[in-house]
Amino acid sequence: MKLRKVLAGAMALVMVAGSLLVAPVTTKADAQSMDNLDCTGWWTAHTAGIEINDGGTYVVDFKAQYQADWDSTLPQDNWDAPVYVFYSGNEAKVNGDGYSEHYVCRADIYGWAGVSGATGSQEGGLNCDWTNGWTPYLAGLVAGTDCKLVVTRDGSTVTAVSTIANVETVCTITLPETVANEDVIYVSLTGQCCKLTDISWEAPSSIEIMNPIEALTLGKTADFQTVINTFKGTTDNVAEKVTWTSSDETVATVDETGKVTPVAAGNVTITATCGDISDSCTFEVLEDLNPITAVDVTTDKTEIKVGQTALLSTELTLTNPDKASTDNTTVTYTSSDETVATVDATGKVTALKPGKVTITASVLDGAMKDTVEITVPAVPVTEIKLAVDKTELEKGDIVNIVPTVNPADTTEDTTITWTSSNEEVATVDANGTVTAVGGGNATITAAIGDVKAKVTFKVTAQETVVKKSTIADFTVDAFLSVQSDGVELKKGHTYTFTFNAKGTDAASTNLYEAPCYFIYTNSENKFNTADYKELIFTRGDVWGWFNADVTQTPEALPDGATFTRTFPEDWDAWTAAMKAGADCKIVVKYDGTTVTATYTIGDASTVASFPATVPSGSKLYLGLTGEKVALTDIEVSDEYVTTISGKGDMLPVVPVVLVLLGGAVVIVAAKKRFA
Repeated sequence: MKLRKVLAGAMALVMVAGSLLVAPVTTKADAQSMDNLDCTGWWTAHTAGIEINDGGTYVVDFKAQYQADWDSTLPQDNWDAPVYVFYSGNEAKVNGDGYSEHYVCRADIYGWAGVSGATGSQEGGLNCDWTNGWTPYLAGLVAGTDCKLVVTRDGSTVTAVSTIANVETVCTITLPETVANEDVIYVSLTGQCCKLTDISWEAPSSIEIMNPIEALTLGKTADFQTVINTFKGTTDNVAEKVTWTSSDETVATVDETGKVTPVAAGNVTITATCGDISDSCTFEVLEDLNPITAVDVTTDKTEIKVGQTALLSTELTLTNPDKASTDNTTVTYTSSDETVATVDATGKVTALKPGKVTITASVLDGAMKDTVEITVPAVPVTEIKLAVDKTELEKGDIVNIVPTVNPADTTEDTTITWTSSNEEVATVDANGTVTAVGGGNATITAAIGDVKAKVTFKVTAQETVVKKSTIADFTVDAFLSVQSDGVELKKGHTYTFTFNAKGTDAASTNLYEAPCYFIYTNSENKFNTADYKELIFTRGDVWGWFNADVTQTPEALPDGATFTRTFPEDWDAWTAAMKAGADCKIVVKYDGTTVTATYTIGDASTVASFPATVPSGSKLYLGLTGEKVALTDIEVSDEYVTTISGKGDMLPVVPVVLVLLGGAVVIVAAKKRFA
């Protein structure tokens, strides 16, 4: 048969020698009354002594009021206050057999009467200073005040806390060696010219054996200790000493100090009695020692996940399993690595992180032990799931991706690393917040180690596209004899031509000695083809539409066309600027139905606007020409707004490339269009 011990905790210890000291426990007392005192002189009366037993706490409450002076005008000195007296002897009497005393006034220690060797100390309150706080102290006595005396004895030390007129003083007294252990210590009240009334006290009266045992082996002894743990009873209960008795002195005896000596094998009860109260301890006297011979610890689980628990059970094998052990059977549990798993006093193991840990169950301060090994397995991340409200975004949208990491009880670090396949389309922060920044597709990836999850966003954005091209320099000698190749005008586009124009004939004053531009339609971007038709501008002057087969019709506009032109205020200044060489700019906008052109030469500008009817199968082009002018540094900028968006989860974003027709200088035969 084995003794099983599942929980650790303090069992009653088998005391084979020595004793167990336990601090006394104090609870509320039932007050015992005393007769009132009227001290008309110096110590003319005092109360009966209260026995102060070791381990006891005594509380005396009373009222004190100064009475008429018996000698002189009072209050005047340190005696004008209640005094309490400690004294020892075999009777609770002043000047009795073996009497010696120690008196305290406001915690002023005056010594043991007729006996040397007493020591003491004070703190707080008047602190033995007869003038510190003296006036309110005496004023309280004259009016009458509540007083309290709390006395505690611990061996040879007596501590008294005195409260008089709201002044508290702590006094510690060390009993002299001349006071024999068997002497009884008493406390009583007296005073000078004070009336003490409503005197009551609380004294200890119940007793408890604090170190009970279950077994004692022949040849060994045990010292029992007692402690007072309640206040209840009468004065007679505490005036008597504790007496010890054995229920069967043929099994074990006990002396007046509580020392137990086993005599023969058997069961016996030892009783401590004080007055009419008592406490007992029953135990077995063993013929031989019954030690623990083996420890066996088992666990209900050898593998537990982080946060889970396992319960240990420990069996102790005894020499004689039918009798109580003479060893201390308290089991202590320890963990080899408390960062992996901890174990408490009950044998409950709690897993904290992956790893292996050895749990040891030991008794007798580790002299005997057994172990079990518990594994805390690692739980890897196997899956990341991503949830998002929408995957089709517009530029500027912000959405949150909500991740779910599986399994939920993983032991790995679940911090997610977020990345974007194209940060020009969408960015993502450390919290999985996605911001759409440009048109296209971007795949957001959430990763924990090698485990990944992805979600692709399609972002729609309005983007401004600008494409520039260069046209070769050219010089126009005869009227419109040379012109640049046409740049196709597209709906919603804005075209900006920048160039430098310089007259080649300084003497000429012809109106046409300035750069001009022309707009024409056909299917081949060529002059004089079958479907060719053009409109010529010079300094914003409209000269009309014509084609290769039709005689020129100056200022003949297309049907329904309107034209607004603003001539420069100073034609001569414009011509002079052109002759000297001027930076020019032509800005042309085409909305699909109307062409609007702003023409700037130097500081002068003209705005022209007209509907553009493009025949079916034709396109609209714009080119440069002039007369007696050199055009250099020609650049064309094509600017438009387009919608860029993703097309499919894995479709790469392809930048939009704008290709402009033109750039080559076309030389055609001079053709006089006007008479």
